[in-house]
This record gives sequence, C-alpha cells and structure tokens, in this order.
Amino acid sequence: WNSTIGDGIAVFARGDVTYQSQMQVEEMNIAQIQARTLVNARVGFAKNNWSADIWGKNILDKKYISNSFFIISGTGYSVAMGERQTYGMTLRYKF
Repeated sequence: WNSTIGDGIAVFARGDVTYQSQMQVEEMNIAQIQARTLVNARVGFAKNNWSADIWGKNILDKKYISNSFFIISGTGYSVAMGERQTYGMTLRYKF
C-alpha cells in the first residue's frame, strides 16, 4: 500500500507471509524439518531524499528449525534454530 499525505509525504505499508513446506534433511528420510509460516511487516514514510520505516520480522514469534545435519561422530543430529522475532528501524538518505 502506498499513498501521499500532506506536503508530499509518501506513506507506505507492506506485509508478507512466507511458507516453507516440510523438508527431509537427509537421504534416508529419517529426520524432517517441519513446515512453517512466517509473517513480516514494514511501515514508513518518505519525502525528497529521506525515508524512514519500522519493520518486524517473524512478528508472530514462530519458533522453528531452519536447518539440521547429522554429526558423524555419533552424537546424532544437530539443528540450527530460525531467526526469532526481530524489530528495527531504518533511516535512509539518497545522495
């Protein structure tokens, strides 16, 4: 969504949803990474060369495994957890 308000100030909002289906992590199909759905959002404004926006990633704070691999030394599977809920602000100036 984009719009203009007041003295030529552009306002924008964006949301996105990403879905990753279940994945097998090795050829024997023993271990799986479960399906996941993540929601991100961004809102901000811009005028002339300036822009500012606030954003959130994984705003529903879904806990998920992003990767897994088998450790040959016999300790089993190791997993990497996905990025947790994150918020931030971005300021930009175009030269």
